[in-house]
Amino acid sequence: MEISKKQKEFLDLVEDPSVIEIFGGGSAGGSKSYCIGLLIALFSKKYPGIRFYVARKTLKSLKQSTINTMITKVFPAMGITHDEYIIHYQDMVLDFVNGSKVIFGELEYKPSDDDFARVGSLEVDIAIVDEAGEISLQAKNAIKSRVGRGVLTKQYGIPGKLILMANPSQNFLRTEYYDPYKQLGGGGLRKWQIGTVEVNGKQQPAYRAFLRMGAYDNPFLPQSYIDNLKTLPDRERKRLLDGNWDYVDEDNMLFRPGLLDKAIVYELPKTEGFDKVIGVDVAASGGDRSVYTLIDHGIVITQKVSSITANWDKNDQRPLFRLMADELIEFAQRNGFTAREARNIAIEGNGIGQALITCIKERGWYATEYTATHKSRSENYYQLMLDMDAGTIKIYHEMAGLDELKKELAPHTFEYNEQVPSVCKKDEVKQKIGRSPDLADSLCIAGFSLHNLTDKSGDQYNSNRIIF
Repeated sequence: MEISKKQKEFLDLVEDPSVIEIFGGGSAGGSKSYCIGLLIALFSKKYPGIRFYVARKTLKSLKQSTINTMITKVFPAMGITHDEYIIHYQDMVLDFVNGSKVIFGELEYKPSDDDFARVGSLEVDIAIVDEAGEISLQAKNAIKSRVGRGVLTKQYGIPGKLILMANPSQNFLRTEYYDPYKQLGGGGLRKWQIGTVEVNGKQQPAYRAFLRMGAYDNPFLPQSYIDNLKTLPDRERKRLLDGNWDYVDEDNMLFRPGLLDKAIVYELPKTEGFDKVIGVDVAASGGDRSVYTLIDHGIVITQKVSSITANWDKNDQRPLFRLMADELIEFAQRNGFTAREARNIAIEGNGIGQALITCIKERGWYATEYTATHKSRSENYYQLMLDMDAGTIKIYHEMAGLDELKKELAPHTFEYNEQVPSVCKKDEVKQKIGRSPDLADSLCIAGFSLHNLTDKSGDQYNSNRIIF
């Protein structure tokens, strides 16, 4: 069977002992599903006893696309007959007669299994996720922890592999794979070190690889398929045919790369007069962070991640909110605040935030309460975008954590419901970046505080709940 140059590059990467993570794709038609089937067909014969885990967001999509391509196209082309394997659809397992095995699974997020404990018992050599843009960072990390536990490492000296196949998307694939690939110059293939790996008892550098696989790289793709992609709406054509990772720039991306670049300033603000606000996003759970954002004369100067919520001992006799109150007041005073300017501090009033507001009030700091709902979040995020576009809120270029803030802002999208803009829910962003967007939320609250001082009209500011 003839294989393409890209398919050979892909197979060589999988067999390279120094490469432990591979991203393959970039546009539709790059034969991603075909490569998966090809890898399984070749390696199951070459390395008897090898164990694969192949997954997509849902089993239904896995059956309709990945498995169907492998069984009906790849195996016949490779001369693999039904006598050489049996697939058990009830258990979603494919067994080869030589002992190699393929386990199929789904990686859809479930609130009852948010840490993906369902894959905790897997022991596989190679894990492959098709259409990885559909899954979360937590799912990817859970699968990564289960590779390298079989014959490929023990008998053949090739470490476990995590392989992700996908079209361009605006989640962790961009930040962990595409952005480094682009920074290295792009092109057909890029590798960069992410740590070390043990091979044959010795430590050696371990690499991630980005292999660009597009429609024009697949010589076996019918011209009619490419012609069909050309007729798609502009947004989908950019993503699926051109492999453009900025495909949402002109559509529903709230903070476009151009907008974020426009918001960067290279000089600190003038210090005449007091024109400062602080936005406080209070951690809602143990995995979240509390963040304080300072805006000075319309410029985001600093974001401080609370050391209290990160290191608090539950056995400490001092309540968390009291320790946070000390930290917040110290942060405010260090930046020129006194109790007189406390109303310039907006604190999310959910959960611990309510106790924090009460605690600093007892010390004479009468802060403003920000009530976090989907409606208030949507309105204030959209207003933050308008302020950045108008130049009334800018970001200092040397602010620590700027890149992380950009990554948290970028996945926010919006749509119009009855001509009213509605920003995506927080859970959607969390699924894309693999964590709570605490830096972005804190900035959003600081933006609310800035408007609250000059404009108290509108239900979104909930002025009835401001503490006096």
